[in-house]
Amino acid sequence: MKRILVVDDEPSVTRNLKLNLESSGDYDVFAENHAGNALAAARIFRPDLILLDVMMPGMDGGDVAARLRADPLLRDTPVIFLTALVFE
Repeated sequence: MKRILVVDDEPSVTRNLKLNLESSGDYDVFAENHAGNALAAARIFRPDLILLDVMMPGMDGGDVAARLRADPLLRDTPVIFLTALVFE
């Protein structure tokens, strides 16, 4: 089973992603709603993939990704950025 870490400051987003991904039976998902806790969560959970919100309070997705890339245990973990920001 593949492991996915979802990091987003909106609990409804992480809850929906977790429910949808785990319903397939192929993924074990851990949700983190605080960008500052993302690195520790990734070190403990050891995900195969990280879904990372771009815009979060305090530390944005780019900051989190930079810290992940600087960590020898996590630098090769794929990261997909998510955003709900839409322009017309």
